[in-house]
Amino acid sequence: MMEVDRMHCTIDKAATQQGYLAAAVELANRQELDLFLSIHFNSSAAHTGQGTEVYTYGGRQYPEALEVCAGLAALGFRNRGVKDGSGLYVIRNTRAKAMLIEVCFCDNPDDVALYNAAGGPKESLRLYRKMPQRGTRQRHRRITVCPRMPL
Repeated sequence: MMEVDRMHCTIDKAATQQGYLAAAVELANRQELDLFLSIHFNSSAAHTGQGTEVYTYGGRQYPEALEVCAGLAALGFRNRGVKDGSGLYVIRNTRAKAMLIEVCFCDNPDDVALYNAAGGPKESLRLYRKMPQRGTRQRHRRITVCPRMPL
């Protein structure tokens, strides 16, 4: 059985979004990590966006990213897939393999209803807790998770 260290790092005191992102990246880069997860909630100008998506550097199809998309799709969310997040601050500036997870659209009532029916913030935690169980030969793995504020 692989040993796993997890660090749950909710950063809820930042004056700006850029300040939050910088704090999350700084925290991640202070450690040697195998995986950095940044959990977010999406929104759209027309409030009609739906589904879940994961951003990685260059749109790399990491097994963990595919698993998150499939897991959330199994709960009823539209699977928007793994996308190129190279231009996103967290992906671009984190030294470890990084994934920015957009759980759902927090301004879409249908997505919010699915999220709440799935257990809300507990579902987000379940996803990251099971993540290191797949596809690695490492005996020791460090993961840092920085969720945004829940709905």
